[in-house]
Amino acid sequence: MSKKKQHFNPADIARQNQRYIQIGLHIAYYRKMRNISQEQLADTLHVSRSYLSSIESPTKPVQTSVELLLHAADALDIPIQLLLEFDDCPQATS
Repeated sequence: MSKKKQHFNPADIARQNQRYIQIGLHIAYYRKMRNISQEQLADTLHVSRSYLSSIESPTKPVQTSVELLLHAADALDIPIQLLLEFDDCPQATS
């Protein structure tokens, strides 16, 4: 059995990378709103401060696990949906 290689177009890859950056920026925003340091949140999430810093970086997309996002939302006392709001998603209108 041969595996088909998936090909992603550059626009899709760019959109995905932008979404990873937005997730990190959301984590940073809610962390700062709660006056939690990177060190404190990293300890709670059982990751290094440097890894959390790379997730929060506005210039480097970092893929994270769903498990980490769930723990981050819990630690920040927010619904996970707030971490997954993206500027490129159309908004529902009433």
